[in-house]
Amino acid sequence: MAKSFVVLAALLALGACSVVDEKRMAYLQAESLPPLKIPAGLDQPDYSKALLVPEVELNEAPNIEPPPLPA
Repeated sequence: MAKSFVVLAALLALGACSVVDEKRMAYLQAESLPPLKIPAGLDQPDYSKALLVPEVELNEAPNIEPPPLPA
């Protein structure tokens, strides 16, 4: 009984590997699409500040007080 369980588990594991490989191959064969065109009359969004991280003051202690409960 234990031997058949080990064989079954091994077959399931090998079967799962083939599914992952098929998805990976589909991803590797995918083609890129051309960039989207901005319609006439609209401006292109400004992405120059999209990934900027705001400055943080390290001297300020965080507020760890719980909010007041309603009376």
